[in-house]
Amino acid sequence: MVSHRSFSAILLGVSVLVFLLIFLQQHIPPIAEYTNISWISALVFTLVNIVMYIVGRISATNRNKGQFISIFMGFTLLKMLFAVCIILLYVQHYNPSTNLFVFPFFLLYLIYTIFELWFMMKLSRVEELSN
Repeated sequence: MVSHRSFSAILLGVSVLVFLLIFLQQHIPPIAEYTNISWISALVFTLVNIVMYIVGRISATNRNKGQFISIFMGFTLLKMLFAVCIILLYVQHYNPSTNLFVFPFFLLYLIYTIFELWFMMKLSRVEELSN
């Protein structure tokens, strides 16, 4: 099972990677102006992953195997909805001149999704061991 310490350490590592990528993004002229959506996305995805870890950890020890899967699927859907909302609100509020803002956004989405899949698979091992 993923301990609080290992989850926090790896999330910190992912966050440092993301912050470095956003810093580098500021120095790439075609996408430099879109760092604000990257910061917003990093914050939202980090918060979603923290809540998902807490809820997933609780549900992993539950006898109902379907609950863990339902929670995982629900959070995946929630993260997708947040992604769509972030993009729509960004387009509506900032009216970007190009669609290049989507590239750094989806890179962050991919990084946080890989992290999320990793720790949820680790949490699911508790469920497998308890059966």
